[in-house]
Order: sequence, then C-alpha cells, then structure tokens
Amino acid sequence: MLSGSFAWGRGATILLPLLIAGCFLDAVGEDPGGGSSSGGQPANGGGGAQATSTGGMGGGTSDGGDATGAGTQGGGGSTSSSGGSGGEGGQGPTCGDGIVDQGEACDAGPAGSTGCVACAEVKPWKCSGAPSVCSATFVSPVGGTGGLITEEGYTGAFSSMDAYGVTIAQPPANSRLTKITSTVAIDHSNGCDLVIKVAPTNGPPTTYATLVSRAGINEQSDDDGEGAPCFDLGSTHVIVFDDSAPTSSEDMDNGVNSTQTVCGAAPECSFQSSPGSTTGVTLTTLKETLAAQGISETNWTFYIKDANNWGGGPDFGTLVSANVALSYQSPP
Repeated sequence: MLSGSFAWGRGATILLPLLIAGCFLDAVGEDPGGGSSSGGQPANGGGGAQATSTGGMGGGTSDGGDATGAGTQGGGGSTSSSGGSGGEGGQGPTCGDGIVDQGEACDAGPAGSTGCVACAEVKPWKCSGAPSVCSATFVSPVGGTGGLITEEGYTGAFSSMDAYGVTIAQPPANSRLTKITSTVAIDHSNGCDLVIKVAPTNGPPTTYATLVSRAGINEQSDDDGEGAPCFDLGSTHVIVFDDSAPTSSEDMDNGVNSTQTVCGAAPECSFQSSPGSTTGVTLTTLKETLAAQGISETNWTFYIKDANNWGGGPDFGTLVSANVALSYQSPP
C-alpha cells in the first residue's frame, strides 16, 4: 500500500507542473489585438509545423517557421495627413502702373493724363493703349457770323479784312497741341475771290495760318488784284480745312465751273490749308509754332475778305458759320 501511494504522489508531482505550464502558454498565446497563436507543436519546438500569428493591432497576418517573434503589427492600418493651406491671392488692379486691368477704362501710368483720371476717361477725351494715351478735340465757334462778306479794299493786312472773335478753350494741363482745323459754311457766288486767315489775337503779326487765298487764281501778290468768274460756295456744303486732306485749298476749283458749287452733292468736303501769296503758314506749321513758342492764347481771330470785284457787279457772300478746332494729346 505504501509503495502504491508513493507512486501516485510522484506522478502527481510531475503532472501538476505540466498542467501549470500549459495554462501559462495559453495565457502567453493571447494577442492584445484579439488574435491567437496556434501551431502543431509547442512554441519552442524546432522545425515543427508552421505557426501562424494573426490579428495584430491592424489585423495583419504573419507566417513563420515558428511562433517566436512571428506576430507583427498588422499591415492593414491606415495613415492620414491634412492638406497644406492655400496660397495667398494675387494682387488686384493697380491704377497708375500703365496696365489697363479689368475694370479700368484707361491707365496712363505714373506720368498721369488730363484725359485719364483715376483710370477713368474724362469727357471728351478718348484713351487707348497701355500706358494709355488720350486725345480730345475742342471746337470753338466763330462769334458774330451771319453778315455779308465785304469786298474790295483788301491789302493783305488784317485791318483790311472782316474780323470775328473766337474764344479758344484753355490748353489742358499735361497735354500737347497736335492739330488745328477749321470749318466754314459760306454762301458766295464767286468763291475764288475769298481770302481766309486765323490767328491768335495777341500773337506776333506773322503767327497766323491762311486757310485759302484766291483758290484757282495764280495771284501775284496778297491784295485785290486779279479776278475772274469762278465756282460757287454753298452753306449746305460745308468746307473743312484739314491738312490731312488729299487736296490743297488752292485746287478746290478743280472740275468745278462758274455755275457749280464746290463739294457737288456732298454735304462736306475737306482741303489742306494753303498760304498762297500771303505771308501766313499752313495750319500744321501754325500748330508747331505755337507749341515751340509756348503760346496758350485763348482769344483768336477769324479773318475773311472778298479780295476782288472783278467787274461783273457785286458778289453776294455771307459767312453763315465757322469754327476753329484744336486737338490735344495727353500725356504730351
């Protein structure tokens, strides 16, 4: 009996540690992420069946020859990052930089312009380009028109002509005179008798332009000499003296006889100014002279005269209307 009891006690001594060890291994095999470790042999077995560790923190799977160190954090986890902040917006339109941006009518740049203020056009100016260049024409009517054009007694001097006052607009600041033109509406039965001049009232006596001097007549001197029957002028056929026109005013009689009217059926026609035998200059030369001399006279005079009664009875002429127009550019 004693020997059997001793045998049981010895087996119990051996089995109990094995049971405890097995429970310990079960506890170690538990994965913190809920996975399990399983294998055909104990974890410290050599070269036995494969051991698989599943369910790391990200749920990944690792297979290896043994269970030791085989479990890894799962590869199925995700990584996120926030996007960078947006860049700063571009600079808005800048008035005065010489660039016409959206919302700007013009931009004359740092120099500025009389016609472009705060990047907006100022009437009657019209602007174009970048930096913007603006232009405007100021038309000044000749005052007191409507009377008869006197004839004979013309000597070439202003004092022998009919004079009409013209108030010219003050030259705008930061601008340059670029052109002078004049428009007339005249009724006359012998247009080749007429001499027309314009001048700054207080300018030098030689500073004036001759619009026309006895058109169609090759006069030898600036007086009331030669004469002949010639073309008519009609106030409904306005004449513009503009040096950009293709024909000189001296040739306005071309193709027009003494019973016909200059301009024909056209309501308007243009001719270059022409000094003829006078001491005056063209409108273009007058413009350049005024700019060079710095003359900004606002009071001008419009002169007209019927220079000859050619013996066929009195000529009936009337200055119905007239004007002088000055064009400017800004910046200069």
